[in-house]
Order: sequence, then C-alpha cells, then structure tokens
Amino acid sequence: MIIVSTRDFRANQGRYLHQARNGEDVIIKSRDHGSFKVTPVTKDDTVYSMEELASMAAEAERYGSKEHMKK
Repeated sequence: MIIVSTRDFRANQGRYLHQARNGEDVIIKSRDHGSFKVTPVTKDDTVYSMEELASMAAEAERYGSKEHMKK
C-alpha cells in the first residue's frame, strides 16, 4: 500500500495511476477532505454518464407505470 499526500499525487499522477492499474493500493490523504483510494475501472465495472442514468431511470419509471396499470 502506498499512502501519498494530495500534493505528491498531483506532482506524480502518472506514476501513481500506473501503480494502481498494476494492482497496488494507492491511498491519497487530504488534510481537508479525508482519504481516497485510487482504483482502476475494469471491464466488470459499469460506468454511466448522468444523461444515460437519467434516461434509464425515465424508462424504468415508464415501464413501472405500465405494469402498475395492468394490475
């Protein structure tokens, strides 16, 4: 596990992102905002934009309304 300050992370982002991508736990410590773990997004993760998420929610709401009316 590597623990770095926000200042060090900003100065060496490429190095720390490379290490996280290769499986190393990288923790960023901020005096004002707490600690954060850098984790790469993998093919098993699902990432949606706000627009995609809103569209899916609207579709689910429409689908749920139709199902409710059938009962």
